Amino acid sequence: MEEKLKLLKGRDSWNFNSSEELHIQEIRVSDGPCGIREDDKRHTLFPTPIGLASTFNKELVKKVGVALGTDCARENIDILLAPGVNIVRSPLGGRTFEYFSEDPVLAGEMGLNYIKGLQSIGVGGCVKHFAVNSQETARLLVNEVVDKRALHDIYLRPFEKVIKEAKPVSIMSSYNKINGFYGSENKYLLTDVLRNKWNYKGIVISDWDSVHNHVSSIKAGLDVLMPYDNGYFDNSVLQAYQNKEIVNEVEASVKRLQTLSKMINYDTLEVDEEEQHQLAKEVARESIVLLKNDNILPLNTTDKYLVIGELFEHPVLQGGGSSHVKPSKVITPKIAFDKLKINYDYKRGYSSSTTSKLSNEFKLALKDADKYKAIIFFMGYLDKEEQEGIDKEDILLPFNQRELLDAFTDYYDNVVVIVSTGSPVQMEFVPDVPAVIQTNMLGQAGS
Repeated sequence: MEEKLKLLKGRDSWNFNSSEELHIQEIRVSDGPCGIREDDKRHTLFPTPIGLASTFNKELVKKVGVALGTDCARENIDILLAPGVNIVRSPLGGRTFEYFSEDPVLAGEMGLNYIKGLQSIGVGGCVKHFAVNSQETARLLVNEVVDKRALHDIYLRPFEKVIKEAKPVSIMSSYNKINGFYGSENKYLLTDVLRNKWNYKGIVISDWDSVHNHVSSIKAGLDVLMPYDNGYFDNSVLQAYQNKEIVNEVEASVKRLQTLSKMINYDTLEVDEEEQHQLAKEVARESIVLLKNDNILPLNTTDKYLVIGELFEHPVLQGGGSSHVKPSKVITPKIAFDKLKINYDYKRGYSSSTTSKLSNEFKLALKDADKYKAIIFFMGYLDKEEQEGIDKEDILLPFNQRELLDAFTDYYDNVVVIVSTGSPVQMEFVPDVPAVIQTNMLGQAGS
């Protein structure tokens, strides 16, 4: 009995419990989705999922899954906690960059190909967060009230597609309530829909520290509580088992964990970091979106350009939170321009400390700008403005950037704007400039 009950929760923050007696191996997990998150190691940082989805290229997304699976195999990581296929319901969502789309079909297609690539190596995937995790504000407590048709046609559709067509070895429940019940205690989702309707055979794990009542979670269909809970629920679970309230559920979870142990099967692989870097570059290239071009692009290398914006030197490659990766190398736009021998002058123009266009940086940026073939203006959110746990307050780009761009467009009609964000933003400047490029968050090779 003790051997079975200990399997229902993590051994620590990143490992499941094992049981030699029950033929269940220890499982190690790690965060994704755009690279492996390890505090003490560097890994290839691919474009964020919003960028992957912008490629509309299923085979390319599958290649990313294969690359991530190979990296996991090198590090002896059994399950990568990715991808997230939640619907982007609001442009304010702080975790929008980590999801694929507001469209359930696109999110499902991207998710299933990501999982197919990852699991082709023998490493497991974990599709998340089940379900309706569409905001970060009060995500631990919010009750998402959704009628059944919208729930199934929109919010559950990508999960259904991934589960039925890619068969991920695990799925992660969400923090929030769905129609009155927490994701980890939602019997309708975890048993009625997932097990009975979709015939899912994999395991369900909780999001970290999301379980409020472990007995209720076990009854609902949760297999593994993560991370280790310091014994907080031990007495209540033991008593419920002895009272025969959860015996069948425990037996079912043990069988699923035994099956999982057989499914995780990979060889320790070598990783060609340069090859992965080139793949990250290929994905980034396809994820870039041309929003407007009035006969100014493409630019050539024979003319001279004025480059504006701190993001030219210090690009935001990814969002913040559990998906954050230490990149194996970083190419900034400045490094890329220099490597290509582009003839340019650079003026920072704005920084995170700039609040007014009356500053010297603003004035220096505007000076003598008419002698250049084009002005290349880098703008977007700065670091930590898009991250897990916090939603945006609005969809405006930083005030100082908008003010500086307005000053340029008052005098010049050759401004090419490059926007880097992981979520939708207001672009009131589009009528005033000849070209706009949306670059999402492009990872380490995007520049």
